[in-house]
Amino acid sequence: HVLFVGTNPDAANRVAGRMMPENGSQLAALEAASGRAASIAGKPSAALVEALVKRYGLDPTRTVMVGDRLDTDVAFGNAGGLK
Repeated sequence: HVLFVGTNPDAANRVAGRMMPENGSQLAALEAASGRAASIAGKPSAALVEALVKRYGLDPTRTVMVGDRLDTDVAFGNAGGLK
């Protein structure tokens, strides 16, 4: 087996007033074709937020996540225990 990593599961985003496919839609196709689930290395990965907390000495109870997407940005903060 090879390592199967996705950067994020974002299916689509609004660009110039239109919904356009993003990485997550391509990732879903690869997961379906391979019968495997990718490990997510970017948002909303708990491993990424934990690495950032450690690297920068952050206190998760005093750190907030601001973003425009509930399914990645806010989920990222929640996964790492950010407030």
